[in-house]
Amino acid sequence: MGTNETIRGPYSLMLAMGGAVLGSLQFGYNAGVISAPEKVREEFYNSIWVNRYNEPISSTTLTTLWSLFMSIFSVGGRNGPFFVGLFVSRLGRWNSMLMMSSLAFIAAVLMGFSKMAMSFEMLILGCFIIGLYSVSPTALCGDLGTLHQLGIGIGILITQTFDLDSIMGNEELWPLLLGFIFIPSLIQRALPPFCPDSPHFLLFNHNEENKAKSILKKLQGTTDVSSDLQEMKEESQQMMCEKKMTILELLCSSMYWQPVLMAVVLQLSQQLSTFSAVFYYSTSIFEKLLGLLCLCPPALDLQAERSSQRHWPRTSWS
Repeated sequence: MGTNETIRGPYSLMLAMGGAVLGSLQFGYNAGVISAPEKVREEFYNSIWVNRYNEPISSTTLTTLWSLFMSIFSVGGRNGPFFVGLFVSRLGRWNSMLMMSSLAFIAAVLMGFSKMAMSFEMLILGCFIIGLYSVSPTALCGDLGTLHQLGIGIGILITQTFDLDSIMGNEELWPLLLGFIFIPSLIQRALPPFCPDSPHFLLFNHNEENKAKSILKKLQGTTDVSSDLQEMKEESQQMMCEKKMTILELLCSSMYWQPVLMAVVLQLSQQLSTFSAVFYYSTSIFEKLLGLLCLCPPALDLQAERSSQRHWPRTSWS
């Protein structure tokens, strides 16, 4: 194998990993951006309502619309995973990611131009679509899992930075804050021509063993990949022997009740810990907390006055 092919392999693998991490980054960005900037978006809702009905929006309607916008992201995220396995098995990982990035384009256009169109329906629909946007050699599974979490963290960090009033968290630029996902989606769509195909997909979906072997050699920089091919074949045989179950069969089978119950309890524990409430409604929570603190100074002053009037016992060195 030539030197160019050996050198090109690691770079192709790095590009493929970078493209996958971009998807995680967009997930983190979208999870953080829907809760900011809250006040500016509430004023946007009110201006639309006044323009349509010639009266200010009621607090109940405003809360309902805002809650719908916040929760519709999770509704889309719940439905998205049901289609991932189907798309990956038929189209391959990269083609599936390209199709998912098309959803990100649509969501970016809907949310980015919602202010120009004076439509909060576009905001809600775009948030639902972006919730749908969710689609590794064995030795790198742990590393890629870590990169996934790193991408989510970086996405949230970017959101919190861009949400500053001096950047995009103001009345004029907040649509750009929502439409910013257009840029990483565009980069993600430009990467596949420079990335290798999935050896697993080529081997089992298209029965192209020679091409899969050639890509494995380039990625690993070695000439002997027979053990990797054998491992992939054994894994495929084990998967073929396992019975495929539907969601209904999984819930009705007593054999799987314990693991299903454990998974449900873990998810319920996360939700009941108020993690999601703080994450999505942090602005309102801190504003109400600040309002309570503003009512506290008289009580604090009285407490300080009482403390100053106490006669503390004199020490031997005073």
